[in-house]
Amino acid sequence: MNKFNHLLYPILRHSMRCMLVLCLALSLGFLTNIALGQAVSSVLLPFHEGNNLTYSLTTETAVGSGDYTAYYLTANRHGILSTDANTSYLRAAMNYNFRRGRWSVDACLDAQVQTNAYSKYFIQQAYADLTWSWITLGVGSREFSPVLRDIRLSSGSTIWSGNCRPIPSVYLITPDFVTIPGTKKWLQVYFEGSFGKLLDDDYKRDRYAIYRVGKSGQAESFLTTDVWFHQKKLHLRTNPDKPFVFYVGFDHAAYFGGESYNSEFRGETTSFSPRLKDFFKAFFISGGDSNSPTGDQAFFYGSHLGAECFRLDYQWGGTDSKQQRVGIYLENLFEDGSSIAKLNGWDGLWGLEYHNSQHETWIQGIVIEYLQTTNQSGPIHWDREDWSDSFGPDFGEGRATGADDYYNNYYYAGHCYYGLGLGTPMIKSPVYNADGYLRFTDNRIRAWHLGIEGSLTKAGLSNMGYRILSSYRRSWGTSYVPSSSIRDAFCTMIELNAGFGHWSGKIAYAMDHGDLLGNNHSFNFSISYHGKIL
Repeated sequence: MNKFNHLLYPILRHSMRCMLVLCLALSLGFLTNIALGQAVSSVLLPFHEGNNLTYSLTTETAVGSGDYTAYYLTANRHGILSTDANTSYLRAAMNYNFRRGRWSVDACLDAQVQTNAYSKYFIQQAYADLTWSWITLGVGSREFSPVLRDIRLSSGSTIWSGNCRPIPSVYLITPDFVTIPGTKKWLQVYFEGSFGKLLDDDYKRDRYAIYRVGKSGQAESFLTTDVWFHQKKLHLRTNPDKPFVFYVGFDHAAYFGGESYNSEFRGETTSFSPRLKDFFKAFFISGGDSNSPTGDQAFFYGSHLGAECFRLDYQWGGTDSKQQRVGIYLENLFEDGSSIAKLNGWDGLWGLEYHNSQHETWIQGIVIEYLQTTNQSGPIHWDREDWSDSFGPDFGEGRATGADDYYNNYYYAGHCYYGLGLGTPMIKSPVYNADGYLRFTDNRIRAWHLGIEGSLTKAGLSNMGYRILSSYRRSWGTSYVPSSSIRDAFCTMIELNAGFGHWSGKIAYAMDHGDLLGNNHSFNFSISYHGKIL
């Protein structure tokens, strides 16, 4: 690492803080313009009144052979289908919406009963949103999907893929991109910020009890409960009505607080209950103090990871149902400053996407992605200043770099919830660790992914389509615990789906092959009914 890169890291970190301040300033600008009657009309909800109450009932079953339900039947589905083999569920949801002028209220109650899962009965969603014009304040468990990824065709976003159950949170979001006043639609912004609490403590205790059998010392040091979670997204885009549309932004996630149990490796059990100012420390990525683990006192409060996001689209055919679009994108995953400065080589999610808005076409969407996480800024975590006593003060200047160990942390369990990764499911989630280990064991991978969907009907049936997902990945373990041999997995799924008025259904076959996830074969059946009360 040369001196330029030593300077680059703090510049990038402060740039992210400036982007957050810019977002707050833009919010104040919106309020000022609206108060003066000068707000851009395109960011306001239309004046109307009304309310509606809808409901849906869904049942789904996956049966087959192998230790798990095949990968593509569970990945990026908000944890609604268990990874356990031969599973099924019954799901009932009710949604309420009320609007008056620029105000709206949305509420949802969504419950599940599963036959083969850690929690047999649980609330999948339960939230209430209050929206005024372009901003929404909400509380509860709500399913959020990636902003710039096609959740039906993509392998997933690197920070939040919608791969696990929703985390109960208080959140502030812009429901969509909104135009920045004075830019004549040439610059739009999207923001999403939340603070929540992980409620999977019992799950982690049970898995930890399995893992610690016959083990001691460091093996007993990775159980942290009572953890808080923060997430935010800030994205900018150019005029979406022009042929070329450019996106830039970042996603950020952080864990903080918590209590570490049975930490013989550290010498004591520790507890860090967050104070009000600690929430600001997590938001602004600030340094820790005496109320945080030793490593956080030396660096930043909490465990932080994020992604720098870039995307360029070219579209033609207008903005209606005849539009077609092709785009390229990159998500650069980072765990510390060395990754932010792109010292992690080709690591990241690289993608090519095509979409056709026309109905009844054979190909409506194609996504091709390459995911690499093998570099991780080098295999050793070190700082040149660590050796200044031996080699003198001129040995070098800089910050600790290397061994980014994506999705893992020395104090918290992996970047997961109920064992399912919050980021890309291409990196094998801890739920697949048969020994109960709570961290990621295979975060150094290279993977190719293909997703394609389209319509099979041009007349008659109102909606019948297909979807194909396929991928191949290879794993080298982690930087700290490399695998003795390369593990791989080939996964694929073929799905047929149809809609008939209030009814919708699908049938699918999916399979996994390889020693990373095992050999699994699953047949999937699902049927839903959607109705309206008001």
